[in-house]
Amino acid sequence: MIILFGSQKGGVGKSTLCSNLAVFLAKEKKDVLLLDCDSQATLSRWASDREGFEIQPPIECLKKSGNIAPTLEALKKKYRYILCDTAGRDSQELRTGLLRSDVFITPVRPSQADLDTLFHLEEMVEEAL
Repeated sequence: MIILFGSQKGGVGKSTLCSNLAVFLAKEKKDVLLLDCDSQATLSRWASDREGFEIQPPIECLKKSGNIAPTLEALKKKYRYILCDTAGRDSQELRTGLLRSDVFITPVRPSQADLDTLFHLEEMVEEAL
């Protein structure tokens, strides 16, 4: 299952939700991979810190940019759960990730600025369908 975390806006909690779900799944003995598709590399740094401190259970994290659809398709054959974090903006990673994801999670904070992004995001999702 490919779960894509994306938004038109940064700072809404995508990476935090993604990493927390990964820990939950890993503790449940599920086969999980993180795919960091954000140039800020929040998930990659988080995974590296966990690895450095030998925090269990281990969680594998890969970094990818650009058209991620072929990568997601290939990884889907190897992992039960792929959690993909994209940047807080309209990006090639977000658009191509929408084409292959099974679930799309877009956190929204209770602010007008966040709510204003939903119309454009809805159009992107409809295009991907």
